[in-house]
Amino acid sequence: MPSPAPDVESDSAPRLDYVGAGLAACLYYMHETEDPALNTIIAEVQHVLPNFEGFEFTFVGVDKVAFSMKFSDGRGSINAARMSHGNLIFLGLMVLTYSQNRPPVMLIEEPENGLTPAALMRFYRAIRALAFREDETQRSQILISSHSPFVMCEAWNGEDRDFIHQLKIEDGQCIIRKLSEAIAQQGVTLAKDDSGNRTILGLRNAEELMSGYYA
Repeated sequence: MPSPAPDVESDSAPRLDYVGAGLAACLYYMHETEDPALNTIIAEVQHVLPNFEGFEFTFVGVDKVAFSMKFSDGRGSINAARMSHGNLIFLGLMVLTYSQNRPPVMLIEEPENGLTPAALMRFYRAIRALAFREDETQRSQILISSHSPFVMCEAWNGEDRDFIHQLKIEDGQCIIRKLSEAIAQQGVTLAKDDSGNRTILGLRNAEELMSGYYA
């Protein structure tokens, strides 16, 4: 999956397109411009892929660049084309999150597809940090649609939950309500937090909410 080689002398960083094309170009640009975001991306991947060390780049012809993922164990260096679809999706989401040229508004549909629970957790926490960066000029607005109980629990059990909404089809119409209202109306029993208050949403209840088991 080589990408057209970017102009590393340009101040405009390449950007992933909506299907993830351009991943090699984005990584290569970060590497050549010594963008500190690349080290952050490597650290994020290391949480999900043990023994991952970094990236290696090769040119295909005169105008395209490809990358490999380097491991410290017997795997050695693995060409991106041989990496699993899920690992490439996670890497692409991390590049999207930390790239200088990321969109100011991101619409991400079902990021859980292909991701392990560990990868999904790292991605959710990364985009939440992006949305709440101290420097408002460095933030992006992020809208996620998801059927994952892991995403629901990560969102609900965080610092704030007023932004979570449930969409449900009733009588041919889409009903939108805050998840907190759905939980209260449907009598979901939350687990106790460290203070003894019932505020924690567990995976079982989240899965039942997602699956429509609650009326």
